[in-house]
Amino acid sequence: GKSQDLGVSRWRATLDALTTLSIPAIIVGGISFGVFTPTESAAIAIACAIIIGGFVYRELKFRHAHAILTRTALNTALVLFLIAAAKLFGFVLTYNMVPQQIATAVQNFTDNPLYFMLLVFLVLMFIGTMLDGIAALIILVPILLPVATGVYGLDPIQFGVMLSLTLSLGLLTPPVGAGLFVAAAAAEVDLMKLIRAIIPFVIISMLVSLLVIFFPWLTLGLL
Repeated sequence: GKSQDLGVSRWRATLDALTTLSIPAIIVGGISFGVFTPTESAAIAIACAIIIGGFVYRELKFRHAHAILTRTALNTALVLFLIAAAKLFGFVLTYNMVPQQIATAVQNFTDNPLYFMLLVFLVLMFIGTMLDGIAALIILVPILLPVATGVYGLDPIQFGVMLSLTLSLGLLTPPVGAGLFVAAAAAEVDLMKLIRAIIPFVIISMLVSLLVIFFPWLTLGLL
């Protein structure tokens, strides 16, 4: 019947996609086992994509190289302009000692470690909408980490995981949202449609960050 044919076609599509799905597995596995660095993983991913696209699926042709390189240059320029603007904004914040004022305000607001983590989570969600994740980490970690570990006695690993998870949401939240612009440009889809489509995933990612805050053993259980 129709349902059986649909099931067979899904299995075939999954099997056909296994080769492509091996790329993220190679990247994550290589980084986890120390075979290459995260920066080198980008070159590994490109090499795998060229091999799979050109020799396995045979859809990638040499004549496509110019269009691919042009599109890559445009997307890279877009991201670099966003990061440059975020870096400049971060300099303005640092010059006016805004991060230090935020840390002091949070510290004066509560002496409960859980409330501190929740406040930091809200602050990071706000800052992540305007600053690139790396810029935010460089600015905020030296200020917030001593407060988290020295004043509230939080584990630095738990705090670091929460920081990374929360700031990574900044890649998906406007107005900066570098990941949004790259994905929209690569897939050639309307930015507003993409924003509406990812809302459930952003909510789930926020819930994961909250789980890390409320249940430290999720990050510390393997130590």
